[in-house]
Amino acid sequence: MRVRLTPRASSSRVRGFYGDRLKIELTSPPVGGEANRALERFIAKAARIAPSNVEVVVGARSRSKTVLVKTEEPEGIAARLTAALLRG
Repeated sequence: MRVRLTPRASSSRVRGFYGDRLKIELTSPPVGGEANRALERFIAKAARIAPSNVEVVVGARSRSKTVLVKTEEPEGIAARLTAALLRG
């Protein structure tokens, strides 16, 4: 999935879209990969999967990232992430 990350936000949440990317705000700072790890945990929690199944694969030092979500049920993951977006 393609994500636009905003670190050091006032709260962690899905904010909508930034072009074709899902816009996510996180409270963690972009220092030492902390924001990337927080993004992986945030997506895993929203999708209700293990954090080990989520990995930032492109854009480790950029706000624009590509995140790999390993699953055998992509429709279920998409539905849970959409629900998180609507709660956002």
